[in-house]
Amino acid sequence: MFQYYTTIEALLAAALFILMIFVHENRRLEKKNKSWLYLTYITIILAMGADWLSLYLNGAPAETMRLHTAVKCLDYILTPLAGCMYIQQVSGSRTIRITAWGLALVNTFVQLMSLYNRWIYYVDANNYYKYGKYHRLYILIYYSFLALTATELLLYSRNYKRQNRPALYAIVVLTSGGIGVQEFLNTDVRVSYLALTLGAILLYIYFTEFSQQRSDEILDRQQKLLAADALTGLRSRHAYSARVTELKQQNDLPKDMTIIALDLDGLKTVNDTKGHKAGDELICGAAECIANAFDRYGECYRTGGDEFVVILQVGKKRLLDLKKDLDQEIQGWIGYYSFSLSISYGWARAEDHPECRIEELIGIADKQMYETKEKHHQKGKHR
Repeated sequence: MFQYYTTIEALLAAALFILMIFVHENRRLEKKNKSWLYLTYITIILAMGADWLSLYLNGAPAETMRLHTAVKCLDYILTPLAGCMYIQQVSGSRTIRITAWGLALVNTFVQLMSLYNRWIYYVDANNYYKYGKYHRLYILIYYSFLALTATELLLYSRNYKRQNRPALYAIVVLTSGGIGVQEFLNTDVRVSYLALTLGAILLYIYFTEFSQQRSDEILDRQQKLLAADALTGLRSRHAYSARVTELKQQNDLPKDMTIIALDLDGLKTVNDTKGHKAGDELICGAAECIANAFDRYGECYRTGGDEFVVILQVGKKRLLDLKKDLDQEIQGWIGYYSFSLSISYGWARAEDHPECRIEELIGIADKQMYETKEKHHQKGKHR
């Protein structure tokens, strides 16, 4: 039986060392979290070694009794510390962390006192380890650590997807159950460290999932920031470039696709005479008019300081109606610094230019927009 237990503990220790390699190679984990994971796994290995040595010393010569008692004391001090170290990693509450470390100090004191008063454990005259009169106190302390750890992990998991929580509950039940079988039943079935090691491995997987979700969420936020223009709320230049790249890959554009190139007239004059707040108001006003006219039917982009592009897929009649809507929006706009705005625009329909690719269609729309802009200038509108 002891040889079997020795083999199991050797495999568990090897598994924890391999887990440390995974932690070392995991680039998503922060350096501080890695350090605490290393300490957690080393603590479990040392506690497991102390438990193994205690079993090895059962029935050994009498001169090893003091060593036997000291080894068991070390086992009982180290084992609950694993939970304390997990709490250190995930707890956002300083009070919880202080409580956990305070409980660890209480446990250390109780175990050291048990060297003399046999409260929790003792070694009998035949040099066999036995439970003390108040061994249940150690079980209470142990499960207090488990409860604190489980609570903090559950609070930590609230930042992530709800469907991942049952897995965490299962890990807690597995670990608690394995410890309970050994400590409560007081049998020769040694499964406590098996449960702890499995719990450590599964929690590492869980932490990795958390880290991946956090990376995904950060990336998603960054993509959203890149996709939206900060000033106007329209789609950004980055989003426009991505859309054009996507359309470049198509051999044939949809026949009902229309590119509208728009340019805000007179922005430089407003910036120079009324200030940049007035200029920003004008840009936002233009964006509002464009979005109100086209947003339900296509994609509206701000591609530069005073430049906009709309990509639509509508029929010719609908396109004419939308241009009328835009003209009405422009005519009806009134700002705080400026009482009107002017937008020059031009368009190009894929149906009218079937031989053109997306870049050429954009070029045609730009050319028509600049022709309109020149007409506005000649009529006395701001350039």
